Amino acid sequence: TQSVDKSTAVRVVNATGISGYAGTKAGVLQQAGYTSVTAANPSGSTLPDQTVVWYQDEADEATAKDVASSLGISEVLQQSGLSAPIVVVLLD
Repeated sequence: TQSVDKSTAVRVVNATGISGYAGTKAGVLQQAGYTSVTAANPSGSTLPDQTVVWYQDEADEATAKDVASSLGISEVLQQSGLSAPIVVVLLD
């Protein structure tokens, strides 16, 4: 069984156009006990069609699902080439 590791680096990407939205969601994760959360803007990478939590390694799946649950996000997918072990992409 996988366990949730709240020290895993999580990058929250704001693709909504709402100023400060990623920072707000990063704060929610910090309140939930996550210790390595950064808020960012999209950096030219391909954006998904909907809000999603991506994780790179299978070992991070349980943590990604916990992040998604903390933020009320239903879509959790494995993705390669991420800038952090877990990346949250926020869309309208």
